[in-house]
Amino acid sequence: MKLVMEESDTFPVFAAGNAGERRGAISRSSIFMFARKWSQWYRVLRDCNGFGRFDSMRYGLWLTRRGV
Repeated sequence: MKLVMEESDTFPVFAAGNAGERRGAISRSSIFMFARKWSQWYRVLRDCNGFGRFDSMRYGLWLTRRGV
């Protein structure tokens, strides 16, 4: 029983460190992808469809989150 306790004490620390590094890389890339998609939708709505600034921001975010 003591052997299991020792293994469980060391493993989560190692796994948590690796998970934090991977999660940081994934979240940064996903943020940039989201911003790029939103920017494209904003430009389409603003320039081509004649939406105002607020409506372009709002509908651009909606379309980006929806994944259209």
